[in-house]
Amino acid sequence: LLEGTFISHRTNLSAMRLLSMATMLWCIVTASADVRGVEMPTWLEEAGCTDGQCGPIAMNLMQTANEGHRNTAALQTRKKVAERVVRHLKGIGDSVRASAVAQQACSLCLLAGRNLDEYMAVVTGSPELGILFLWVAELSIDKTVGVTVGDVHGTNVTYAFLGNHLGCVRMEGPSGPSPQLGLLSRASVAIDGLVDESQRRLANTWPAGLWPSTAVPQPVLDFADTAIEDPDAYAILVSYKGTLVERYSSKHSITAESKLHGWSMAKSILSLLIGARQGEGHLDPASYIRAPEIGDDEKMRRNLTIENVLSMRVGQPLDESLGTSFDLWTAHSSAAYALEGLPRHSSQDGEFYYASSNSNLNSRELRYTFADDAQGLAEYLEYPWQALFAPIGATSFACEVDPAFTFVFSSFCYASARDYMKIGQLILQKGSWEGEPVIPAGWIESTTRVVSERSPEYASGWWRKERQYPTAEFDTPVISATGVSGQYTLVIPEHDLVIVRLGLAEGRSTAWWNSSGSPLKVLLDSLPSTPR
Repeated sequence: LLEGTFISHRTNLSAMRLLSMATMLWCIVTASADVRGVEMPTWLEEAGCTDGQCGPIAMNLMQTANEGHRNTAALQTRKKVAERVVRHLKGIGDSVRASAVAQQACSLCLLAGRNLDEYMAVVTGSPELGILFLWVAELSIDKTVGVTVGDVHGTNVTYAFLGNHLGCVRMEGPSGPSPQLGLLSRASVAIDGLVDESQRRLANTWPAGLWPSTAVPQPVLDFADTAIEDPDAYAILVSYKGTLVERYSSKHSITAESKLHGWSMAKSILSLLIGARQGEGHLDPASYIRAPEIGDDEKMRRNLTIENVLSMRVGQPLDESLGTSFDLWTAHSSAAYALEGLPRHSSQDGEFYYASSNSNLNSRELRYTFADDAQGLAEYLEYPWQALFAPIGATSFACEVDPAFTFVFSSFCYASARDYMKIGQLILQKGSWEGEPVIPAGWIESTTRVVSERSPEYASGWWRKERQYPTAEFDTPVISATGVSGQYTLVIPEHDLVIVRLGLAEGRSTAWWNSSGSPLKVLLDSLPSTPR
């Protein structure tokens, strides 16, 4: 399978991707495997991954890939990347490594229902994710329970599967993340009710065809056809003047119903929820974050307001590097962990630094706007669907929480490509849907407007490029939600245009929009401007 399918047709695939695909096979067959005692490749042993420290079956698979791969340059590149990553990850705790593997396997196998080919999404251009499997000795999966990962050092981590909307959460002992684990299940049932009602109410609305069906210009069709030819693309959707064009990758078995990982596009979701809560009168973006871990003097000195955290103008809370990212994802409280790394040496008011930890701080601030009891927690868990997803019919969304029951809006939302498109269309329509306000129009304007010269392209949860990439010479403002490894929702108001691209491989995926001859540049040049 490895040699015949992947190596012959994708000679640039890294060994880490092959490794991740093979690991996914364990998910698909719902099996457990003891894989100790297999000899590992010499070049990884030289990188410091000695026997007993890395999952031997992973080593064996990578050795197979090496033997079947005749591209010496590509092999040397894989070796260099793996050597760097292995050295780095050996310094990360066993529980962190095992937890990262379990979370990815649970979310992508049980929640998203990915198959072996599609499991490349685990690494989405980041070999660091795939290389984590070097330490896996055992992986078992059961939809009624979740996913358990055991590493070669005897560490075991379990993620419970909570259903199609809350996804997976890490267990912290025999009774789960807390005695309130059952509340998550009840919230999931309540969310199902919101989704069912939304589907009934919006059954015949866009994109079912009731919006104006303008003739789609040929350049729009050409763009979609060209962009989906990227071997790493999962889905390309274009909404032009309300008419939807969809292209899905048959190679990756993607359909309109596939749940896809948006990664940091979740940050843009959070910004809309904060705007909805402000519109209800329950949240003041200018207020200091509650953050009980630090004192009021620290908050004032650093000007730690909700709006500054949202626009990432509070300096560097936590490094966005690999180690801190995995720790952030697997901490009991992602928000508390973010504050543990907050530099205290000097005030950094107004300094822009992109960090996922900021989003998780504000996710908890959103939680603080609800009562501090079981009912308040239930309302918080249901809020994304009650305030945003259900009103616009984006019913496929799943967003996951940490063991402290805070949504991990830095990274962990999944949805169909159509539902990401609805988020972009909501921005284009200035917060209204079917003539009804969902998010205040003033908030849409402010959250997509750059507020600091120190962050010339980052607004407040959204990116805004007044001239999209200097090399492309775009004169049209482009608002975007962006996720690692090629996840994009682009909103181009001047052309009444929204584009969604989901897939893999960031390095290659940007070719469709960041060069002077890119398909997006060609498309924009061919379309007339639309007064807004």
